Amino acid sequence: CDALFSALVFFFIGFAFQNGNDGGKFIGSSDFLLLRDSSTLDTLFPTTRITDWLFAWSFASTSVTIVSGCVAERTQFWAYIVYAMLSAGFVYPVVARWVWHEQGWLYPGRNLTDASAPVSGLFGQGAIDVAGTIPVHIVGGWAGLVGAVVVGPRLGRFDSDGKVIPMPGHSATLCALGSLILIFGWFGFNSGSVLDIVPEFFQDPVPILFRGTVYKIVANPTNNYGHALVNTALGASAAGITTLLVVRAR
Repeated sequence: CDALFSALVFFFIGFAFQNGNDGGKFIGSSDFLLLRDSSTLDTLFPTTRITDWLFAWSFASTSVTIVSGCVAERTQFWAYIVYAMLSAGFVYPVVARWVWHEQGWLYPGRNLTDASAPVSGLFGQGAIDVAGTIPVHIVGGWAGLVGAVVVGPRLGRFDSDGKVIPMPGHSATLCALGSLILIFGWFGFNSGSVLDIVPEFFQDPVPILFRGTVYKIVANPTNNYGHALVNTALGASAAGITTLLVVRAR
């Protein structure tokens, strides 16, 4: 439900606050409803603008839904809907503009094709955010923390003495399915971000699944990106195996 309501409010005002051409370092003030001032329908409501909105909305919706797990089963439906609309329409777009829009006060302003070009942004560096650390995870995480503190724990989580009562997951199968859905979704989430930052890297005919992983490593074994990818994959695998062993040992 948060995805549906966030889509509506992000279409009407959220996208404009984030990516409006007019405005300043804090918030956008144009392009509401994706509309532009033009005499032709093609440029008034361009297809590229629709795809931009769809991609931006996927980030806004993700930021909103982080809170659902923090307050699940402890809030009223309409209260959560109000939060989803406020977050997608006002909170997330403003923070996203700070980081990702060229007018934002945190935007690094780097020229990726010219290393000698001047750099703008906070402290002369700005915030380099590839796929939503600040707008998605920090905004959603802090909102979830506030929500969890306000609504308190689930009923039955603690006994009369304040000791924690174990609450095992209801279905390991559904947990695994949800993880697989997340993994699949990250292909568009992160790969789309990289495409926007370094589009020239995606102009070769190599399939997209290999462009971000195996291809980079094979094409240039000394590339630090390849080392980081391998290290991340091994680290995640080791963490998963360790967790399984600890749970099994208990």
